[in-house]
Amino acid sequence: MFSVVIPLYNKEKYIGRAVESVLAQTYQDFELIVVDDGSTDASVSQINSIFDPRLRIIQQKNQGEGPARNAGIQVANREWIAFLDADDAWLPDHLDELSNIINKHPNAKMLSTSCAQIEDSNEKFNVKNSLNSHIREIDYFYEASIKIGIINSTSLAINKCVFLDVGGFNQFKAGADLECWARIALKYNVAISNKITCCYFRDTGGVMQSLAAKKATKPVTTLSDISPSVNMLVQQSKRDSSILHNQSIRRYINSRLFNGVKASLFKNEYLNAKSVSKLALPQLNLLYTLLFIFSYTPTFFLKAGVKLVQFLRNKKR
Repeated sequence: MFSVVIPLYNKEKYIGRAVESVLAQTYQDFELIVVDDGSTDASVSQINSIFDPRLRIIQQKNQGEGPARNAGIQVANREWIAFLDADDAWLPDHLDELSNIINKHPNAKMLSTSCAQIEDSNEKFNVKNSLNSHIREIDYFYEASIKIGIINSTSLAINKCVFLDVGGFNQFKAGADLECWARIALKYNVAISNKITCCYFRDTGGVMQSLAAKKATKPVTTLSDISPSVNMLVQQSKRDSSILHNQSIRRYINSRLFNGVKASLFKNEYLNAKSVSKLALPQLNLLYTLLFIFSYTPTFFLKAGVKLVQFLRNKKR
């Protein structure tokens, strides 16, 4: 049923753990495809030391995480594509829970379980779950406006026919996964389980960590500047005007704006924060109200507020 795709670039310390977590699944109907994206460390050697007929490795020149995932999708032989990042891991019942979602919501084409965030990659993960999982279909844009990581690249599976319809992962410096999820959610049903079946390790030097350390310099002047997913929604709305009238999508866009405001404030980019706030799409909710207030707050008060928050954070440590 599942083709498991792991994009790999210079993760020699972690790839063995990721692969072994797949091979240890209680649900055994899968193939495992590791796409090496031009690693320069011993990552490939680590995989070659693992012998299992379900495991195969594809090697290509370095192109990025999105193209690596696309390469895995192209050679996948199963109906569902499940993704796992090379520095993360699954619990033994991950594929089993994805199968449960498929059985309960056969019309859903993008699925996800829940993911535990673990700060220390060397920590032994011991995840406690409630006795019964809760599986449900969701309004992706509404749920993602509350928790952007409601679906992530280690917890989800997507029907292969979806990629044939909407295309694979586009190449961006950041946000390619969210852009892909949003593109799919515009056309297909989404279902999730609250059961934790995978672990995301925060200290492994992943793409998001390295990007977060860099200071953004590009000013935001239009909605399209916010993120690849928001830009995609704006472009799609030019062909279908109903998209930006959807309240969940408007809320999703405002949540991305709010995230951009927070990032700008804590990088002392106050003018950029005000510019982002002014792009908010009107809605009768707290999120829009906060963005509206930010857009008209004098810069002096924004600076004072940020300093106060930073002081309180430091005092707690």
